[in-house]
Amino acid sequence: MTLNTKPYLNIIREVWIDDRENSRKDYFSLKYKDFNPSIHHLRHGDYLFHGYNGVKVCVEFKTGEDFLSSIDPSTNHLHNQVYGMIRNYDYTFVIVECEDLNKTATKKFYQTGINVPVQMVNGAISDLNTVSTVLFSQSPFQTVDLLMRMAGKVIEEKPFLWKFGKKSTNTALNYLNCIHGLRNKATDIVETLDLHTKKDLDDLTLEDLITVEGIGKGTALKIINELR
Repeated sequence: MTLNTKPYLNIIREVWIDDRENSRKDYFSLKYKDFNPSIHHLRHGDYLFHGYNGVKVCVEFKTGEDFLSSIDPSTNHLHNQVYGMIRNYDYTFVIVECEDLNKTATKKFYQTGINVPVQMVNGAISDLNTVSTVLFSQSPFQTVDLLMRMAGKVIEEKPFLWKFGKKSTNTALNYLNCIHGLRNKATDIVETLDLHTKKDLDDLTLEDLITVEGIGKGTALKIINELR
């Protein structure tokens, strides 16, 4: 299948591919040939999209089996990778390429005896989505197409960007940034009220919020309602 790169030729300047991507290097290089693909040793992530406006979008790629192996809470391997990405790049995504994650988990159990229950998978995805954005694809072509489109849209800063805004290691800030229209005030709220986690947000009151400069009662009510 042919990738329709035309809408993104003036948005994505080049794509860097990590040199450890093995057989995927050739496939991605071919599909992204219009974006000047090149092989690099990336410290964080597997694919790096450079926008003409200077914005960089970093992606961590996982097969279903890789994903299941990397969410072990005793190592926090994938979380550590993602935290490194968000400290260094404007936008980050994790993409999991797998036709059936539950089937893959069952196969892994029978092959290795390691049980990865659906609760663990859902918990890991939920945690990752507080600091990044997890995407799913079912084939290599869907992966390259989805990544191009997501990278292109966030580089171009489409109106939906608040849903996939720049993430930080401060979970409270990331949650607030997902409230439509609040982005310019989210940092002020977090810094003024010393917020760091989702639990901090759960404990917020209307009285707390209106102590932040520029936050009136109407905005404070909107924030409380959105968080609840």
